Amino acid sequence: MVANADSPTAASDPHPTRDAIGRSPQRLLHPGSATKAAIVVVEGPEGPRLMKDVSVMHPLVRAIYGRRVLRREERALTALDGMEGVPKLYGRIDGDALLMEFITAETLRRQFDKSRLTKACVALADRVASLHGRGVVHLDLRQKRNVLVDAEGGVVIIDFQSALVLGHSGWRGLLLRLLAPLDRMAVLKHRARYVPESLDANDQKRARRLHRLGQLWFFHRLGPLLRALFGGSRRRSQRSP
Repeated sequence: MVANADSPTAASDPHPTRDAIGRSPQRLLHPGSATKAAIVVVEGPEGPRLMKDVSVMHPLVRAIYGRRVLRREERALTALDGMEGVPKLYGRIDGDALLMEFITAETLRRQFDKSRLTKACVALADRVASLHGRGVVHLDLRQKRNVLVDAEGGVVIIDFQSALVLGHSGWRGLLLRLLAPLDRMAVLKHRARYVPESLDANDQKRARRLHRLGQLWFFHRLGPLLRALFGGSRRRSQRSP
């Protein structure tokens, strides 16, 4: 995965080709699979950048799902350009990959000290409000891996493959108002998990109701279904001698 240090780098070109990416020093964060994109850090003179690449997916999954969610993420990051707490999109590499800002932060987790957790939950609520102000809903903030926290408790929201760019007018604005509470409920879920002392009695009731409703939420079941349908042969081949 690591190329000659004198070779061309993707970061020197605002619209790098896949060949240029291949000649750049790289660090693999996730190899991808039949149902998941590969995540690669591409090193360059302007610093590391993140490539999300669906070319490793099963061809059928890539055609009907992978490229679709890649376009959805591209639209969302374009609509959120310049907003603090969201990765900057540098551009599309080709039909199967995007290049974006690499964020140095950690996934939200219970092991953080209480002050950092409290700041993160407050910052997350502010980030979500800013998303909605741009007319965007994320729709997958229940997954803590989509919430990154820096050392000071600042929050970066990632992985916009489920996001919708709706705006504020007409029927799309109405849909925004209907879906935005899902993002706000995800914030409440994280507060209940990590800083429960910050909840008042009404918040606690809402958190319990959210937990019950969460059992009906279907997006988190899509990945396991796709892996069961398309990932089995690949997993078996990886275990073969």
